[in-house]
Amino acid sequence: MCAAKSASGGKGNSESESGLGTASASLHKRLFQERVSMRLGEFDIHTVVDNTFKMDGGAMFGVVPKTIWRNLVAVDEDNLVPLDMNTLLVRTPHAAVLIDAGMGDLLTAKQRRIFGLHAPSRLLAGLQASGLAREDVDMVILSHLHADHDGGVASGSLEASEPTFPKARHVVQEWEWEDAMRPNERTAAAYFTDHLRLLEKRKLLRLVQGDCEILPGIAVRLTGGHCRGHQMVEIVSKGERLAYLGDLLPTAAHVRFAYIAGVDTFPLRTLEAKKELLPRLAAEGWLVALDHDVRVKIGKVMERDGTLEIVAAKGADSEHTL
Repeated sequence: MCAAKSASGGKGNSESESGLGTASASLHKRLFQERVSMRLGEFDIHTVVDNTFKMDGGAMFGVVPKTIWRNLVAVDEDNLVPLDMNTLLVRTPHAAVLIDAGMGDLLTAKQRRIFGLHAPSRLLAGLQASGLAREDVDMVILSHLHADHDGGVASGSLEASEPTFPKARHVVQEWEWEDAMRPNERTAAAYFTDHLRLLEKRKLLRLVQGDCEILPGIAVRLTGGHCRGHQMVEIVSKGERLAYLGDLLPTAAHVRFAYIAGVDTFPLRTLEAKKELLPRLAAEGWLVALDHDVRVKIGKVMERDGTLEIVAAKGADSEHTL
């Protein structure tokens, strides 16, 4: 059971440390364009990569020193980690649901430089590959409102933007909405507030409070950690289960409890949430979708000799475009 509000407030329902190298860069190019499709009970699941960007290694792994994490991910000469913006399309018998929306294309030249963006958004092309136009998306669930997760909700131009998904309700935790509308000096750069106000203006927002079933078989769970209003998404159909953990588990390397991004607003809550969730997901056989991994899009949490790890899911068809 959950409490929900409309936007108006009414109640409602091992790479080299010195760089990627030619072979690794080619591999990353191929994997960056990866699309994974699978069947989950009665649902069709597709991963759609919006774009790739780069983040400072220290920001990505927090207090864990580079001497420990450098064998797990590739970095370039500036210590930047390549990351994909993986969104998840869930097609139920009755609805098309997009989970997160990438960064989109409405960025200034300065923002593109900061995020290391060198290509246009692939989100709409990825949806088209699954047979969907943007008007066909019924709902967008946003794990949180940082720009690399919600920037794609607006398109057009910086001077005249429009909702990318004009018929979709956009599901956001109320706490996250409040924090995005009133950012502080530490968080302001993470939010594209003009995009968000556009959704509010067009009455395309659905604000929820806490855990909530959004549609039959699709529920959000408030986790906190990465930010106060961060939420995960649980997808269940015919006994098969997949969890989208957002930035609680951005890459397979972050399955280790202590690997927490330096940008997390409440890192100790992230730690608690990972310790609560990951052993249970492993014991119950859940699949997990990773929102920033360049290699594993959908995997399974496994426990081996008391250690958790993530392995790529079997039964998922992968497509690569060079």
